[in-house]
Amino acid sequence: MSADFVRIASCGQSLYATKADGSLYVSLKGGDGPFTSISASAPGMKIACDRLHLYSLSSGTLYHHLTDIDGTLSGAAAWSVVGTVPSGTDEIASGNGNIYAMVYSGGVGTVWTSQLNEAISPKGYVQGSTSSWLQQATGLGANRVTGSGSRAWFSAWTDVGGNPHTKRNRAFIADPDDTLYFNDRILDGANWWTTFPKGNGVDILQISAEDSNTLYALATTLATNGNFKRIIRYSFHETNCHDGLDNDADGLRDAQDPRCRSSLANEWCSTRSSGSYCIDRIEDTDGYHQALVTCRSGGEQALLEPGVCVRGSSSNNDFLAPARAINESSTGGRYCSVIHSDGGWGFAWDGDDPCASLLRGRLGSFIARAGQYSKVGVNNVLAKCNNGSYVPHEGIGTVPLSDAKNSVGNTTNRCVFTVSPKTLGIFNAPFPKLTWTTTYGRGYGAGGHVFDHAPKCQAGDPGCPCYGPYSSVNCPIDLAPFGNGQTTTSSYIDNLGKPVTGSPADQLAYDFSMAEGVPLRSLGNGVVVDSRDFDMSPLAYSTVDRDTFGTPYIGEIYIRYDVGTEYRYQESFVAYYAHVGLRTVVTGQTVEAGQLIGYVGTTGPSSAPHLHFGIIRLTNTNGQRTGTQGEAFGYKVPFNTVSYGMGYRAESMAGAVDPYGWRAPIDGSAESQDPMAHRWAQALSSFDNVRGIGAWSPNLWYSSEETPPYPTP
Repeated sequence: MSADFVRIASCGQSLYATKADGSLYVSLKGGDGPFTSISASAPGMKIACDRLHLYSLSSGTLYHHLTDIDGTLSGAAAWSVVGTVPSGTDEIASGNGNIYAMVYSGGVGTVWTSQLNEAISPKGYVQGSTSSWLQQATGLGANRVTGSGSRAWFSAWTDVGGNPHTKRNRAFIADPDDTLYFNDRILDGANWWTTFPKGNGVDILQISAEDSNTLYALATTLATNGNFKRIIRYSFHETNCHDGLDNDADGLRDAQDPRCRSSLANEWCSTRSSGSYCIDRIEDTDGYHQALVTCRSGGEQALLEPGVCVRGSSSNNDFLAPARAINESSTGGRYCSVIHSDGGWGFAWDGDDPCASLLRGRLGSFIARAGQYSKVGVNNVLAKCNNGSYVPHEGIGTVPLSDAKNSVGNTTNRCVFTVSPKTLGIFNAPFPKLTWTTTYGRGYGAGGHVFDHAPKCQAGDPGCPCYGPYSSVNCPIDLAPFGNGQTTTSSYIDNLGKPVTGSPADQLAYDFSMAEGVPLRSLGNGVVVDSRDFDMSPLAYSTVDRDTFGTPYIGEIYIRYDVGTEYRYQESFVAYYAHVGLRTVVTGQTVEAGQLIGYVGTTGPSSAPHLHFGIIRLTNTNGQRTGTQGEAFGYKVPFNTVSYGMGYRAESMAGAVDPYGWRAPIDGSAESQDPMAHRWAQALSSFDNVRGIGAWSPNLWYSSEETPPYPTP
């Protein structure tokens, strides 16, 4: 970095710096990248940044400029005047639409805040002329700021809404003697400050908060050959694991915080040579039981394993509960579709183990599909044969199974039968019922949610899934067979067979708009296959509006659910939650129905708090391998095979289904069947030698009380 920098301002993904002449520079990825010059200089060297809004203070006037995701200035070439600041303002800071001003006089610091108007983002990130300034705290530094004309550098970070899970309001100051302090009550007017170490040989010049747990300091550091200017990143974590307090303001206290769990476990094991213990046996775990502590001899670190912990018969043989499958329906049956070594096939649905009779005495035979159907409800069946037969059937109980078997005849054409009940009630609600409203519209921006059933062609595919040689990327589907009175075509349809309106219309997931901090729950008993902050900064954001980004990363949770205790006939699904704020589960952890897994946030490409929610089917998809190597794809699909590690917009994975099911009327033709079931049905997918990777979409909700409201037409 340049030795001439005099001020810094953090926006998380971007770290800005100015020189004394106001010339402006930016470093991406939180200052980890090189600093590059920005052509438009700041009006003043004192700057503050709030997400994608940059502010500059010059001679008592506050200026504003929009920035792009790449850190460059955008919009109008000139800076706009926001308004004036309180008389005597020395420093400015900002956070989530608020501007803070620090006035220092006579050894006393006073903090003022103003909510700016003329909102340009639905999340509340705003800019405009100041409506009023409100005094938040006074007397700051009265007993610690010394020296004639000295100043206390000031920075603040706040989270609008004050939800209990979120990072709390926090302010930082650096006194002239270079002592660093933070205060979680400054916006309540409380002058309660806590010191934290800055390191030896560090002379603080100025500070800027990225969030309540990350502080950047522009400082000079002592070296053997002189002082050097540096940018130092301070990270704050749980400092006391026994006080029942959330020291680092991340919504987790004591054992709830991952850093504390390790510390508490090692303290516990320091007096024990061996044994396994549920973590809630340890003092100050506040009932937290989602981990097993195993003490090891020889002074080794305690082993921590996530999961639902169960107490054993004695105090030192506790264990993790295995992942429990979701029970099969009491009115359900099992089916099996096999391929024999001679190219023949078998299809049966009688008894508890129909595969056994089909495979008995047939060396070289294998299971192509096996799963569950409804004995009393509606089932969908798709018959695919190597001679080109492609026959969908729908009906009550075993009728469509018999019809499908009879429709292809007893040939040696390697026929595969994929069966799915139209309703498979297994999931509870992903969020509390009290958050539901009846005002959901189709568009995300209007507070609703959307799921687009129309399949999309892939570049270079030899065919398109829309039952014809369409060449467009978005495949138009004929609406007439759905019986809703429409005779046109549409590239965006819902599960009623009606055109989707609103934005975004092109996604295979639901957007539930709700307040930040709403708790998210597990749909059932399952295993967390991934819980992560997915870094989106390497992706191309040039086509994304700057005000749709909450953070450069997106919080994601993926949970796998297996239905049925017999592996051969298990149906498996993965639910994915995106834009999550605080996550309370970790990868590999077992969860139970209704368990808290995290909270609604607005991370990643998000312009307002909401839950992006989707379901991936891992069993009995309609994929078909070309050639003669069989039909194994689609029977049991490993999650990592379909995920690609893609993260957000994971609905492009194989097996994406609609949890509300396909509800459009049908006229018996293939065109009127669930488009998701036939996704890329005739097209060569990105998987090697696999055609068609769609899956039937059952209604997966356990009951009407557990079903989130579907958007109104």
